[in-house]
Amino acid sequence: SHIGRLFQLRQLDVSSNAQLSGTIPTELGRLDAIEVINLSQTDIAGPVPTQLGALPQLTTFIAHNTSLTGTGIMDSFCSDDDST
Repeated sequence: SHIGRLFQLRQLDVSSNAQLSGTIPTELGRLDAIEVINLSQTDIAGPVPTQLGALPQLTTFIAHNTSLTGTGIMDSFCSDDDST
C-alpha cells in the first residue's frame, strides 16, 4: 500500500465515503506524524491494526458507523463526546 509512504501526513479523513471498503491497512502504523484518522460512515470492516495504538502523534481516531472491531484501541482515542 502506498499510504504507508506518506510520512508527513497529519490528517486522514475519508469519512462519508460509502465506496471505501475493506480493512485498515497495517501500513497506517508507519505514519508517525499522523494526528487524526477519520473513517466514519465508510464500509471499512475488520480489526483495527494494533500498530495504530503505537502512533506517537495520533490523538483522534473516529470510526462511527463502520464495522470495525478492536474497540480497546479505538476507545483510547475517542472520548464520550465523539461516540454515537
